Amino acid sequence: MNNKQHINLRIGAHTVPLNINAEDEPLYRNAAARIIDTYDKYERNFPNRSVEQLWVYVAIELAVNLQSDMRDKQLQPLLDTIQQLNEQIEKAIND
Repeated sequence: MNNKQHINLRIGAHTVPLNINAEDEPLYRNAAARIIDTYDKYERNFPNRSVEQLWVYVAIELAVNLQSDMRDKQLQPLLDTIQQLNEQIEKAIND
């Protein structure tokens, strides 16, 4: 059952109104916190950059993290299979 809920996320000076599934609220809140933390990091490290440039850095970092997470998720079944094969080989060697 999709129970919709209205939330307002504050990201920096911006308020983002959203209608989301109620069970997804923690995901959105955590995502907003991650965005804010990432922006703050770049703002500290590059105090002379424009706001627009800082947001580009944030977008790049979060996109790279997403790509890395997606790659890792795709590789996990292969890694699990390799682990099982290694265990079977070790067992055969030791028997």
